[in-house]
Amino acid sequence: IVINQEGIIRDINASTERLFGYDRKELIGNNIEHLLERDEAKKNYHRLSQYLIEGHKNPTDKGWEIIACKKTGELFYAWLSLANRI
Repeated sequence: IVINQEGIIRDINASTERLFGYDRKELIGNNIEHLLERDEAKKNYHRLSQYLIEGHKNPTDKGWEIIACKKTGELFYAWLSLANRI
């Protein structure tokens, strides 16, 4: 999933479509929090915002477990890791 500095989804791959059950047109332009369980989105807002604002030079060791939400409403655990790409 490719997002911009504001957390807006700019692109996804076919695996993301299959995993979450959304067509890419449904996700592009939405905030990444759209894919998180509601309370999880609130809980991770600060953490995600800090990363998007500050970034990290070597984010390979950065990441945390989240509760993601499929289009069907089904929740699942996922590992969120972020990397800066310019």
